[in-house]
Amino acid sequence: MGLWNQASLSKITQVFPLDLIEIRVEPLDNEGYFCPTYLGHIERTQPALHLLLSRLPWRATKLLLSVIKRWAEGRNLLAVYTKRPA
Repeated sequence: MGLWNQASLSKITQVFPLDLIEIRVEPLDNEGYFCPTYLGHIERTQPALHLLLSRLPWRATKLLLSVIKRWAEGRNLLAVYTKRPA
């Protein structure tokens, strides 16, 4: 997710006088973006798994990634805060 994630957004309340109400993560819906990006991540972090996936037909890989994407989060975060009373 980059520098901002749920943990970093939660810790803002330790620096600023804010109370965290809610953090929402956008569901992942763009499979055309997810598949190549996730395969690139697997290639860099798990070469053995990437080798296995690269030997599968693209449709099988895409089907497998569509199952995996159920547990993946989207790219956008929404954090809702309220200002603490002075």
